[in-house]
Amino acid sequence: MATAAARAWALARGSKPFNDLNTGPVHTMPLQASTPGDLAQARDAGRLAWRVLREVAAAARPGVLTRQLSDIAAQHIARARATPTTRGFRFADEPPFPAPLSINTNEEVMFGIPGERVLNAGDIVTLDLTLRTALGWHADAAISLAIGAGERADRLRQGALAATTAAIGAMAPGVWWSAVMARVEEAVGESGLSLLPGACGHGIGRALHERPSFFTRDSGNPDVRLRAGMILAIEPVVIERPATITQDANGWTQAAPDGVWSAFEERMVAVTAGGVEVLSRAEPGN
Repeated sequence: MATAAARAWALARGSKPFNDLNTGPVHTMPLQASTPGDLAQARDAGRLAWRVLREVAAAARPGVLTRQLSDIAAQHIARARATPTTRGFRFADEPPFPAPLSINTNEEVMFGIPGERVLNAGDIVTLDLTLRTALGWHADAAISLAIGAGERADRLRQGALAATTAAIGAMAPGVWWSAVMARVEEAVGESGLSLLPGACGHGIGRALHERPSFFTRDSGNPDVRLRAGMILAIEPVVIERPATITQDANGWTQAAPDGVWSAFEERMVAVTAGGVEVLSRAEPGN
């Protein structure tokens, strides 16, 4: 769940708010990891988020309710003495988000609220999780799953992973975000999918959403130059074809019309002097 998230949908509908997060010269952008200790704490947060996601993913199969997956996430976050920051989150005047993670199924693009929806074979499901560790560091990560066998879902899952992998592979100190997005666009095009216009990443650290925010190249928002010390959550969204995203009456869930499906893979990364380190991943040896 990102600064990216709600803003992407406004951009997809043709408006262009929120570029205030990238105002000011490049050198004023915050560095979330200013010491080795900061990076270690962020790494611990990212790995915890990944462990929780993998536990939830292991239970995702046909016949399971999305509410049951939400309960599993809550249990594992509590055991780690962390806080599920998705629950209670709000951008502005919408009701607080009611669950510890967002579960987006098929036509749900973002902010799917877990409930009585039953997973079926062939579904595409994106699990989007945020948390704060006991030491105060935030994590934000998401994975997409093909439930059972299904060519359509697997194509989206692979396309989402290819988009995020392309972004990470293009990142390094001194690289402009527009150059990163050019690589993402290429990867998404090769998959035969479309890239959802709008926001697709943000800074993260002691706060869930920090400067800078990152957007697709067609959004008209300011470009950002990457710097060593930045900790970022990267989440380009792929969709089967261009579509106008609408918001559900619940005030949160964003969905595509006419049975169009989407997916995304979000990774928390640190820009270092040597390149990029993925923080939301399994610990070595696991």
